[in-house]
Amino acid sequence: MFLGSMWRLLTMIIIVSLVGLVTAAPICAYLFNGITASGSSLIIAYLVAKGTPVFTATLLSGLILDTLDKIVCCLVALELFKRMPKKFINNI
Repeated sequence: MFLGSMWRLLTMIIIVSLVGLVTAAPICAYLFNGITASGSSLIIAYLVAKGTPVFTATLLSGLILDTLDKIVCCLVALELFKRMPKKFINNI
């Protein structure tokens, strides 16, 4: 049962990441030329310096980093949820 839950969780992470990517990448690429105050700007700048178009570099950076970020956040949240007292969870 837990394996099925993990697959469902990973599927939702990928869907949320793709929705965020599709909305954020064009804004970042066209309004800010791919450069923002986040660490992903370093990867975007590197890819652009190697000849990748700004929009493609923004998409690639977001695809990799945002997905990894969401996976880590969901795993931390899942672990915190598992460690909560059952009494507290039953009252939710």
